[in-house]
Amino acid sequence: SSPKRAISAPKTEVTSPNKKKKQDNEENEENTPPVRSPKKSPKKVPQFGTRVVLLKNALHNAAPKRLIGRESELKEIEDFIEDLVETKKSGSLYISGAPGTGKSACLSQALSDPKVTSKLAQSISINCMSVRTASQIYQQIATEMGANSKESKSARTALKFIENDLTTRESMILLLLDEMDQLDSRNHEVLYTMFGWSALPNSKVILIGIANSLDLTDRILPRLQARLECKPKLLNFKPYSKDQLANILQARISKASRGHDDIKVVDAMAVQFCARKIAATSGDARKALDVCRRAVELVETNSLGNTAGEFLTGNTKFLLSESTTKVGIRQISSVMDGVYGNVYSSHGGATEADDAFPLQQKLVVCSLLLLCKKTKSYEAPLGKLRETYTTICKDRQVSAVSQSEFHSLCDLVEARGLVSLRRHKQPRLAKIKLNVDEKEIEFALKGKALLSSILQRGISK
Repeated sequence: SSPKRAISAPKTEVTSPNKKKKQDNEENEENTPPVRSPKKSPKKVPQFGTRVVLLKNALHNAAPKRLIGRESELKEIEDFIEDLVETKKSGSLYISGAPGTGKSACLSQALSDPKVTSKLAQSISINCMSVRTASQIYQQIATEMGANSKESKSARTALKFIENDLTTRESMILLLLDEMDQLDSRNHEVLYTMFGWSALPNSKVILIGIANSLDLTDRILPRLQARLECKPKLLNFKPYSKDQLANILQARISKASRGHDDIKVVDAMAVQFCARKIAATSGDARKALDVCRRAVELVETNSLGNTAGEFLTGNTKFLLSESTTKVGIRQISSVMDGVYGNVYSSHGGATEADDAFPLQQKLVVCSLLLLCKKTKSYEAPLGKLRETYTTICKDRQVSAVSQSEFHSLCDLVEARGLVSLRRHKQPRLAKIKLNVDEKEIEFALKGKALLSSILQRGISK
């Protein structure tokens, strides 16, 4: 028989306490079901209250870092400044457009770019509403430029300091004047003088003026046409279209969602509805943002279970019978009715073909035409025009806008160059004047049945 193989005794080894503990842990793991390694948890979905707060903050009126729908205008401003800085030549730019069309926001964005402003020695920005009289602007500019109290004591000494500084300095200075039409004086001397600074020998000024009126330089300052070196470059900001407003609103809403675009507080149809209504009357981005923000507040109040069943804003009550946590067309319409008047949600909306010249603006022009024919004058007090407009709307069962909205409509019509406004401290006493021949306006307005019948009937006594 074969010899038996010797079986050696198993080797024993002394294990350290740490190693033994490790072995015990391994044995326990074998006896327990496997535990999956924790996966990265998805982004935490913000609660409704948090989403509302983020959305309200995103819908503020402050200018965003990136302007939507104003890319070409922004580039034109930046190129204008850069070209003058590079060549060290003076020049002026006049920017016009209705309120809320992004004029000041574009300038702010352009001047925040170091590529544009790095070679400027100084940049001065002044809102002309801050001065009591037109000539006081000289003293404010001189002070910003570094004049002492003696040099800026009067308008005359301040003007002397400014013109001396502009013609003797080596580097360029940019002067931005917002609400420039407020400097309009009896003989327009202040505006003529300021636009003339770029024509001074060796001048180093870049003058940029902003106002609502489209034809300020042509209508108020006709002498500029005779001096090409004083004539500013013109840039007009048109009212935002419905597509641009929708993109602006959607960008703010997406920013607030923080990646959770599938969880929406504002319905997409509500965004389109708001954009279309605002574009039809004013094209004002600030109003569109304000309407959406108020609608969000309306839903927020509803979600908190307001037992009173109504939401108060000033003297306006919004019914909250339907429980909802999403802004829809109903909420947008409620805000427009309660805060901005029925013009947005009833007869004030324009069709696709009428977007270029909305009905409410046509009614203002129509009212002014009838009033001028009645008084045999080319201009009328703004208060009287408002009364005529209200009468016409009442007779034709068309929703009339509020007084503040009426002033905005007049600004929009002025921006089109059809009328000119001579402002007054009391808005009712401001004068509005037709800039276009009456027959041309009659011919244009007679294309619509409603406006044609208004012109034929005239003003009811």
